[in-house]
Amino acid sequence: MISLLNSFFTSCYVVNNYYFDRFSAYECADPPVGWNSYTANADNSTWTFGEVAQYQCRDGYVPAAGSHTLQCKFKGGSTFWSDKPLNCESEYYVLLQQ
Repeated sequence: MISLLNSFFTSCYVVNNYYFDRFSAYECADPPVGWNSYTANADNSTWTFGEVAQYQCRDGYVPAAGSHTLQCKFKGGSTFWSDKPLNCESEYYVLLQQ
């Protein structure tokens, strides 16, 4: 019985009073799409609790708003992304505005 309890406690962790089995998948939907940006690490087929999506602007575009990194989070029984995705605008547009 003690070894069973030890294996239970070493394979679980607690976040915001929720118990997680490290082998369970708490998945987020695919990361949101930003304007003229893409997820640089989009090789993930699933995005689980704690994973981070990293955004970059497409060639010829520069950051305008949003975040370069979003994290898959869990609260209140559901998963969500931590912020708004990176939105980029044309570098030529930015030059014309100066």
